[in-house]
Amino acid sequence: MKPRITPLVALVAFTLPSFGTSAPEQSPAREVVREFHSKKDFSNQDLAGTKFFQVRMNGVTFAKSRLASVVFDQCDLAGSDFRDAVFARDTTLTRATANDANFENVDFAMSTIDSVNFKGANLKGAKNFGSLDRADFRRADLRGADFSTAQLPLEGVLWEGAIFDASTKFPSGITPDAVGAVESK
Repeated sequence: MKPRITPLVALVAFTLPSFGTSAPEQSPAREVVREFHSKKDFSNQDLAGTKFFQVRMNGVTFAKSRLASVVFDQCDLAGSDFRDAVFARDTTLTRATANDANFENVDFAMSTIDSVNFKGANLKGAKNFGSLDRADFRRADLRGADFSTAQLPLEGVLWEGAIFDASTKFPSGITPDAVGAVESK
């Protein structure tokens, strides 16, 4: 008897291979739709052109990966590790959840961030933010982060309870005390 293919499986043209941690390798452009990847390791990879749509990636590691022309749309990235990853100008994070994710030292390279929840995320040393609308940085660690390149005007960005220090650079016109950010002592 022939196995039956469900409509959801028909939408998914492929699954992500289990990449190793050796030198970065180029991966072909692809779409990942409505899948679940938990605690997988995609670190040190070139994921150029990959489009993630409604994918749950809890605890997935993207450390030191190159993310050019990558789209994360309606993805759950909670607890994922993007340490030292390099985004590109044409990379987008939209309508995503990144609670408690690690974006330490990420170069966002002017990428687009729209409607992303970074509550409790580690953004220490993150830099080169581009379009930044409706981002929620409440309780995020922003020590050493550089938001000075964020494109104005910022709409709906929440900063209450975000932790910052003397080296944190906020976007033009944003005063940490006025938006409820908390200075680290």
